[in-house]
Order: sequence, then structure tokens, then C-alpha cells
Amino acid sequence: KSIDGPIPSTIGNCKNLSLIDLDRSQFSGHIPTSIANLSELSILHSNENYLSSPIPSFVGRLNKFTRPSGMPISLQNCPNLFRAFGVYPNLSYIDLSYNQLGGEIPSSILKLQNLVVLDLSSNRLHGKIALEVGQGSKLLVLYMQNNMLSGQIPVQVGNLDRLQYLDLSKNNLRGSFHLKLGCS
Repeated sequence: KSIDGPIPSTIGNCKNLSLIDLDRSQFSGHIPTSIANLSELSILHSNENYLSSPIPSFVGRLNKFTRPSGMPISLQNCPNLFRAFGVYPNLSYIDLSYNQLGGEIPSSILKLQNLVVLDLSSNRLHGKIALEVGQGSKLLVLYMQNNMLSGQIPVQVGNLDRLQYLDLSKNNLRGSFHLKLGCS
């Protein structure tokens, strides 16, 4: 059985916590501000919950934070941040899978030069895959399955010469799919 209800504010009393993993529970409400008291905290996972408020600005000092919405502007000043969502040039890993994200995939995500993993699977994303998908020169993993994406698969996917895992299944994509095949 999953844990549900609000995240207890007393979590801020656990002074030596360095990692909090709340993934795949049924927490609701907001992330308590008492977490800001945890001076050792560097990683906070909160994917696949029912959290509803904007992300508190204290997460700007974390090394890793996973949560799909409301990133505060303070995160732009985090030189150690390498996993999150947004336009942060050093991001190497974005996992927003199994949420309720809708709309089109922002082309700015596909332009991130250090991105190695992009997992947007099992959401409600729609529209075309932006042509910028071919600009991710370090991309190894691209998961966009189980969405409502439509249109042609961009030929620019073939420019991802480091790509090892690609899943675009369970969408409304059509047309031919051409990849550069060969060994390097």
C-alpha cells in the first residue's frame, strides 16, 4: 500500500537527511517549507504524487530534484543542478514520465547540449516532435511513448548518432522512419 496524505511538516526535524525519495506514493498538498531546515539535503524525488503547489524556492540549493511543474527562477543559479525540468544548460537527465503533462514538447528541451536522457513517456503530450530533436548531440535515451504525439517522425532523429534507446510507440505518428544505420 502506498503512503498517502500530506507530507508531514515534521520531516524538517530530521536534520541529517541527505536524500528524500517520495516517488510513486500518493502524497498530496504541498512540499512543506520545513524541508528548508535540512542543511544536508541534496536530493529530493517527488515524482508520481498528487502535489499541487508551486515548488518552494529552497530547492534551488539541491543537486537533484525531480518534479514536473512550477520550477522557481532560483534554480537558474544552481551550478550543480543536473536533473530537473526547464531550460538549464547543464541538464543531463530529464525524467517526467508518468505524469499528466499536456501540451507540446518545448523545443528548448530538445536543444539542451548536455542532455543524455529524456523521458517524457506516459503523459498527455500532443503535437509534432520539434525538428530540434536532432540537436541533442549527447542524447543516449529518448522515450516519448504513450502520449498523443502526431505528425511525421522528424528525419532529424537520424542525427542522434549516440542514441541507444528510442521509444516513440503508442502515439499517432505516421510516415516513414529513416535512421542512419552503420557502425562507427
